Amino acid sequence: MSAARSLVTIALAACAAFVSVAAPAQAAPTTAWVAAPGQAPAQPPPWAPCGIGDAAGKIAHLYPGGAALRCGTETWGYRHILKRHLKDFEVMAFGTAQNWRDIAHLAIYHTMQTPERNTSVSGGKTCRSRNIILVNLQTKKEVGRKVVRVVTSDTKNNDIITAYPAGHC
Repeated sequence: MSAARSLVTIALAACAAFVSVAAPAQAAPTTAWVAAPGQAPAQPPPWAPCGIGDAAGKIAHLYPGGAALRCGTETWGYRHILKRHLKDFEVMAFGTAQNWRDIAHLAIYHTMQTPERNTSVSGGKTCRSRNIILVNLQTKKEVGRKVVRVVTSDTKNNDIITAYPAGHC
């Protein structure tokens, strides 16, 4: 299978997942991620789709602090997260009854809203990180904790370059 065809398959699967997430739920779940016990959960991802023909600068979602997740390229933004960190977020989603996009959105949201670490890094970037609690939606039991990093550009309108599970910045 060619790389282009693989990318189209992934994009179509992501669109199908988005449609199923956007549909009204029977029993409205709360969230799989909360930053701290008692903190209000983020809402499911209202990400705009990033189709093959969409410009890199198209905004997929605005996060707290004015951080913009743009469609991007293979090196930054949504397309980078999809290509490089999809599996990381799929692993985190396992056991939560949510998909990778839900988990990525909630992790980015809480990390941008209330980072535990906020560090300037080389190349005009800022790294934010926080420990996030992973909860199963059916059992409401904690199934894990993970530190998530979100790296933004200081020079490009606070654009989100990447987000992934790792240690603190």
